Amino acid sequence: MTQIPAGWYPDPASGQPGPYGEPAPVLQGQRYWDGTGWTEHVAAGPAYAPPGARMQPTTPDGEPLAGWWSRVAASLLDFLFLLPVTILVALPFFLWQWDDLAAWYRASTRSFETGTPVEDPALMRAFTVPGLLMQVALFAVSAAYTLGFWHWKQATPGKMVAGLRLRRRDTPGPLPWSTMIIRYAAVNVMLLAGDNPVLSGALGLLLLLNYLWPLWDDKNQALHDKLARTNVVLSRRQA
Repeated sequence: MTQIPAGWYPDPASGQPGPYGEPAPVLQGQRYWDGTGWTEHVAAGPAYAPPGARMQPTTPDGEPLAGWWSRVAASLLDFLFLLPVTILVALPFFLWQWDDLAAWYRASTRSFETGTPVEDPALMRAFTVPGLLMQVALFAVSAAYTLGFWHWKQATPGKMVAGLRLRRRDTPGPLPWSTMIIRYAAVNVMLLAGDNPVLSGALGLLLLLNYLWPLWDDKNQALHDKLARTNVVLSRRQA
């Protein structure tokens, strides 16, 4: 028997013949054939695109990949969801260093009015222990939010609202902790190292490329997806 290549074909439950000519009578649609058997992934519309049309990219087993704009929308939603928590966590640390921050603000105002260099001892005191502890606390909140939801739902709340889900590219199912940690760390190491004035320019450019990469990547992966071997896919209700 001839081996049928993996791809989208008329769904054998849609009333059209499948790759081996098998019929079945329901609605028109397509189902993904992985090369050896039918998968659970279905989609509406014809199985073959017109000449020159771009087929929707999928994972190797046929799950439709998320587009760039939907990923941006999900990230913005997660930012908004986390913002109130971020403010509540950061507030005690700002109150802790309030006197030093106020002293630095007064010194900066005097320096601006007189044209003299700003006095920085107060600023240095303000962003030592309190500032460092605040960064650690905010990182812990972000990690708990992101990794917790990835482990529980394979998606953060922003992705869930946008109809997206995270998975390993080659293997469906729950995400292992190693995959989640690699993916999360890949972005956040760049963000944290970007605070270094020597590295900030290069890492800022790398971070920008990372987020833009899915625009031209044939697997719709950002650089951190490639490192962790993940894909963002449409949830089953959207696929």
